[in-house]
Amino acid sequence: TAVISWATGREASSFVKYGKSSGNYGAEVGSSDLASDHEIDLVSLDPGVTYYYKVLWTDEDGNTGQSDEYTFTTESAPSV
Repeated sequence: TAVISWATGREASSFVKYGKSSGNYGAEVGSSDLASDHEIDLVSLDPGVTYYYKVLWTDEDGNTGQSDEYTFTTESAPSV
Protein backbone atom coordinates (compact mmCIF):
# COMPACT_ATOMS: atom_id res chain seq x y z
CA THR A 1 0.00 0.00 0.00
CA ALA A 2 0.92 3.67 -0.29
CA VAL A 3 -0.61 6.76 1.28
CA ILE A 4 -0.78 9.97 -0.76
CA SER A 5 -1.50 13.13 1.21
CA TRP A 6 -1.69 16.83 0.35
CA ALA A 7 -3.41 20.05 1.40
CA THR A 8 -5.47 22.58 -0.51
CA GLY A 9 -6.24 26.19 0.37
CA ARG A 10 -9.97 25.56 -0.03
CA GLU A 11 -12.15 22.58 0.67
CA ALA A 12 -12.13 20.23 -2.31
CA SER A 13 -12.59 16.61 -3.36
CA SER A 14 -9.65 14.20 -3.20
CA PHE A 15 -8.60 11.93 -6.07
CA VAL A 16 -5.39 10.21 -7.15
CA LYS A 17 -4.79 8.76 -10.60
CA TYR A 18 -1.84 6.40 -10.91
CA GLY A 19 -0.16 3.86 -13.15
CA LYS A 20 3.08 2.07 -13.97
CA SER A 21 4.31 4.38 -16.74
CA SER A 22 4.66 8.13 -17.01
CA GLY A 23 1.51 9.82 -18.28
CA ASN A 24 -0.42 6.54 -18.38
CA TYR A 25 -2.74 6.30 -15.37
CA GLY A 26 -4.84 3.17 -15.43
CA ALA A 27 -6.44 3.61 -12.01
CA GLU A 28 -8.15 6.40 -10.11
CA VAL A 29 -9.34 6.38 -6.50
CA GLY A 30 -10.64 9.02 -4.18
CA SER A 31 -13.54 10.73 -2.50
CA SER A 32 -15.98 13.48 -3.44
CA ASP A 33 -16.19 14.57 0.20
CA LEU A 34 -14.88 18.11 0.63
CA ALA A 35 -11.76 18.61 2.78
CA SER A 36 -8.67 20.81 2.91
CA ASP A 37 -6.36 18.03 4.19
CA HIS A 38 -6.43 15.07 1.84
CA GLU A 39 -5.24 11.48 2.31
CA ILE A 40 -5.82 8.62 -0.13
CA ASP A 41 -4.73 5.01 0.42
CA LEU A 42 -3.55 3.09 -2.64
CA VAL A 43 -3.92 -0.67 -2.12
CA SER A 44 -3.09 -3.89 -3.98
CA LEU A 45 0.08 -2.45 -5.49
CA ASP A 46 2.70 -4.70 -7.09
CA PRO A 47 6.01 -5.14 -5.24
CA GLY A 48 9.19 -3.52 -6.54
CA VAL A 49 7.41 -1.27 -9.03
CA THR A 50 7.71 2.47 -9.67
CA TYR A 51 4.28 4.11 -9.83
CA TYR A 52 3.52 7.49 -11.38
CA TYR A 53 0.69 9.59 -10.01
CA LYS A 54 -1.10 12.92 -9.96
CA VAL A 55 -3.55 14.26 -7.39
CA LEU A 56 -6.77 15.85 -8.60
CA TRP A 57 -9.38 17.99 -6.89
CA THR A 58 -12.54 19.97 -7.48
CA ASP A 59 -13.38 22.72 -5.00
CA GLU A 60 -16.80 23.79 -3.72
CA ASP A 61 -17.23 26.24 -6.63
CA GLY A 62 -16.46 23.63 -9.30
CA ASN A 63 -12.88 24.76 -9.98
CA THR A 64 -10.70 21.77 -10.83
CA GLY A 65 -6.98 21.23 -10.58
CA GLN A 66 -4.28 18.63 -10.69
CA SER A 67 -0.71 18.35 -9.49
CA ASP A 68 2.46 17.71 -11.41
CA GLU A 69 3.39 14.07 -11.86
CA TYR A 70 5.19 12.38 -8.96
CA THR A 71 6.57 8.89 -8.40
CA PHE A 72 7.05 6.36 -5.63
CA THR A 73 8.50 2.86 -5.64
CA THR A 74 7.01 -0.02 -3.68
CA GLU A 75 9.23 -2.30 -1.64
CA SER A 76 10.42 -5.55 -3.18
CA ALA A 77 8.59 -8.74 -2.32
CA PRO A 78 10.08 -10.61 0.66
CA SER A 79 12.38 -13.49 -0.22
CA VAL A 80 13.15 -16.66 1.66
